[in-house]
Amino acid sequence: MQRKISFIANLRNVEPQNFYHANELAHNVALNIVLIIVIIISAIAVLVEIWIIFKTTNLHQLWLILHCIARIFAHTYVLVAYHKTHVDPCGYMTLLWECFMMRTPISVTLFLNAASIPTVVIERAIATYFSSRYENFGKSIAVILIVIQLTIGIGSFLFISSNFKLFDSEKVVYCSTANKENALRSAAVLGFYATIDSISALTFPVLFCINKAILIYYLQKDPSTSYLTSKLMQMLL
Repeated sequence: MQRKISFIANLRNVEPQNFYHANELAHNVALNIVLIIVIIISAIAVLVEIWIIFKTTNLHQLWLILHCIARIFAHTYVLVAYHKTHVDPCGYMTLLWECFMMRTPISVTLFLNAASIPTVVIERAIATYFSSRYENFGKSIAVILIVIQLTIGIGSFLFISSNFKLFDSEKVVYCSTANKENALRSAAVLGFYATIDSISALTFPVLFCINKAILIYYLQKDPSTSYLTSKLMQMLL
């Protein structure tokens, strides 16, 4: 078997060790179980997030839903490829365009989901600071924040994958957006998101406390201000 793999590898100008690794991954029970578990969890998450959207009428979960759907597709694609009978171990390896097809939706929605956290906090901060005339802004704030979110998310993916060779005939053992060629860029992007999301996570409770204090102040000043109270409650939520 080893001689056969070495012969095929030399014939296809591929490192024999890549064939061995691909063959091992395809027949790795633990990896297959993990992929199946991720698919099941993602499917459950899609249903839960859709239910949350209908209950709260907030669309912040949209990117997470699309991310879970992308994971279901990508991992199912890998499992199908692994469970095909391949006389040639090269069949377990993946072309770069297949990797792009599988990993792009996962990476883009992951970045968009991460970018949505600070934009939500910014929107709440604006609503708190301009509470008296926030409704007069219309949809302009939301549109601007969505554009910023899309720019950051898609820009991050393009920054990482700028040197991706889409139409190269090379095959890889396992698809991953981050690799040794873009390791520094990937680390920079992940560090960026970790920073802005950490700041957002710390800022949101502060905004909550400020809104709560404003609500208590207006209730003590004039308990009949039910309209303003309802608006402040919306900000708290």
